[in-house]
Amino acid sequence: MTKEDAFTPRLGKIRDRGAAGGARLRKRVTTTAKQLSRSGKRSSFTGKRLGRGGASAMQANYAARRYASMRQRRVIIKTHISKPGKIVGAGVFSKHLKYLQRDGVERDGSDGELYTREGREVDADAFTARSQKDRHQFRFIVSPEDADKISDLKKYTRELMEIMERDLGTRLDWVAVDHHNTGRSHTHIVVRGKDNTGKDLIIAPDYIGRGMRDRASVLATEWLGPRRDLEILKQQNREVEQDRFTGIDRQLDDLQKNGEITIEPASTTQDRFKRDLQIRRLKYLEDLKLAEPRSQSVWRMQPDWQDALKSMSKRGDIIKAIAAGLEPGQAPEGVRFIDERPTNAAPLIGIVHRHGPSDELRDTRFLLVRDFEGDIWHAEAGALKDGPLPPRGAIVELKRSAAEPRQSDRTIASIAEQSGGVYSDELHARRDPSSSAAYRLAHKRRLEALRRAGIVERQRDGGWKVDEDYLSRVQKHEAARGRVSITTRSWLKLDQQVTAKGETWLDRINSESASHPKLKTAKQDRLKHLRKSQLLDAYQTKLTKRTRAQMNAAELQSARARLAKESGRKPVTLGEGETFEGVYERSIYLGQGRFAIISKSKEFALAPWRKQMEAYRGRNMVIEARSNGVAWQLPGRRNRGISR
Repeated sequence: MTKEDAFTPRLGKIRDRGAAGGARLRKRVTTTAKQLSRSGKRSSFTGKRLGRGGASAMQANYAARRYASMRQRRVIIKTHISKPGKIVGAGVFSKHLKYLQRDGVERDGSDGELYTREGREVDADAFTARSQKDRHQFRFIVSPEDADKISDLKKYTRELMEIMERDLGTRLDWVAVDHHNTGRSHTHIVVRGKDNTGKDLIIAPDYIGRGMRDRASVLATEWLGPRRDLEILKQQNREVEQDRFTGIDRQLDDLQKNGEITIEPASTTQDRFKRDLQIRRLKYLEDLKLAEPRSQSVWRMQPDWQDALKSMSKRGDIIKAIAAGLEPGQAPEGVRFIDERPTNAAPLIGIVHRHGPSDELRDTRFLLVRDFEGDIWHAEAGALKDGPLPPRGAIVELKRSAAEPRQSDRTIASIAEQSGGVYSDELHARRDPSSSAAYRLAHKRRLEALRRAGIVERQRDGGWKVDEDYLSRVQKHEAARGRVSITTRSWLKLDQQVTAKGETWLDRINSESASHPKLKTAKQDRLKHLRKSQLLDAYQTKLTKRTRAQMNAAELQSARARLAKESGRKPVTLGEGETFEGVYERSIYLGQGRFAIISKSKEFALAPWRKQMEAYRGRNMVIEARSNGVAWQLPGRRNRGISR
């Protein structure tokens, strides 16, 4: 024994296993041993049957087998579990119901009709009031393939909900709206997140993902009868030239080996028909540059051809959605997509042409923007809620964000690289002892989102398996999302900016940069108006800082006077250090920007609007005038910062 290895043992009592320090050591040794001994095998437990309806999902699958799968009536069901959050609250539930009942969704073009179980009238406000304290809300879109053949879609929906109640073992509080304004009629169903005892309603993922669809398919088959051979053949024949990932493509994907597909000879009539469909489909994919023939029966497939077809399907859905937002006779195929522009391209400035629904489950929106060359561009506006959406005619700037991994992704990859391809909260805390629990939680939420995208795998001990190509897969994921930043440059139309009393976007651009004739004309008209109003000299083209301040003050004064006349309330102008408390009522558009109206019973004040305010519309708010702007906050809350 060397001097370095020498130690003096300190004996304790007989059968003493050590105090807390020994327990901590044993825990660390055990944890390390588990990490080193991981086999990489996934646990058989998935949790997909936890919650109501887990067993019913299996029964529904057995019930569906009474018909051959090819003869079942197909039903698509999309699901979203909406959570209100701590700030917005049940207001998001109310907005969703109002949106579902919007104009033009019924067959005759009228507003959507809200309905529920037989014999009960629907009060949307009462349903929203009951949902005030719900932790979540279930939203379903039920779309039978043969919805046009179902004589009474409301009765079909009611029967489906009765079956669902039996499966889940509870009475459900639900409302529904039928939409007939798209190519296929479908039904929106909103279910409260409470069961009949007032407890949170937890539905097994297996029932949401499969059981409900099986029940809807069996019900549609019972209503219309099994699909006939002619119907099946027509449906399969239509799939040959569809720009989406079809059932034929699933067959081809199963045949693919090393990037090649070989179509074998067929002997039976059914196999010959199937072979003919596959060959015709491959020739169509050849036209799409997704397949290359090597011989009469062998095709070489492009890498990720399946993803390309799925992307085409999504693009086709967008085209259908925006068709309703175009002028009569205008072709939606002429719309260009902002996410096709290079990430290093200059920002695109244009006029808001239309906006409409992008995802009816999540209430996300899209914008159609016409640039000054006349082209119409599509941009996803998912991050913009109803309040911040710029109106028609507003001037916006669109710019593609670079598809790069986030800083959290780089942190995750770094920790996983040093830990054998594993990330966990414990490993993160050990790597960065100064990191807070909330900071590490944000990383876990990011990983959970990426798990749903199939990029990482969660392990049974709470850790995450992170592959070596994690960052490249994340970058590809971000690129597919097509992130676009949308900045509103002016809430007023061009012609309104020409005569606006306050400073406008036209005042901030140079005459040289206004190269397009329409924009150049508007700029010249604005200069003429300013000279006529003696705000510019004959040869001046730019406003001075003092003149801009005077114009903005005059515009605010005029707006206060107009609002006072309309409402009968007294306007309040705040001096530095003074505060005003009232309800955020609504907002107005001025040349210098958008302003929030904060009102009391007999008084009101104006404050520069910020999109964060929309979460508090209808609630009390405190504004404070400062030397460098206006700050706003909720009563009794931490200050929200300078607004302007």
